[in-house]
Amino acid sequence: MEQLTFTKTIKTDDGNDLVLTRVTDDAADANTLRTQGWTEAKPAETEEATPTLPAPPASTQRNN
Repeated sequence: MEQLTFTKTIKTDDGNDLVLTRVTDDAADANTLRTQGWTEAKPAETEEATPTLPAPPASTQRNN
């Protein structure tokens, strides 16, 4: 299993928000974090993450 990052925002006694972060690669731990209110952080998308289609073969191109 790939590593998953979870975040949870809590409020401190003085009223400030504190963002907690946990990283796990264990499926059981991930399920436990989800049931305890942790949110799975979405990884930043990179250009490599979005595949592009190759150009069609020249034999299928119209000649204008």
